[in-house]
Amino acid sequence: MSKHSFSGKCAGMMWPSMQTCSVGVYELVPRASGNGEKPGKVKVRVSGNVSDFQRICDKAAEICKQLDAGKYSGPKTVRV
Repeated sequence: MSKHSFSGKCAGMMWPSMQTCSVGVYELVPRASGNGEKPGKVKVRVSGNVSDFQRICDKAAEICKQLDAGKYSGPKTVRV
């Protein structure tokens, strides 16, 4: 099971004048109630142009795998 995940939105999808996307990569932490997990603090932010949304998601997924393995040593902010 993955310990890290990512989520985010493209500003261009909400406001057509914006052309950027950003997703945050975070660790999943247990809920205080004991029911499931919730997002922790963002560890890495991956951003880029709206037209590169799939590349942004692919890079975030790659970073999640590296964080799960304890092998990520890259920057806190990644631009694709």
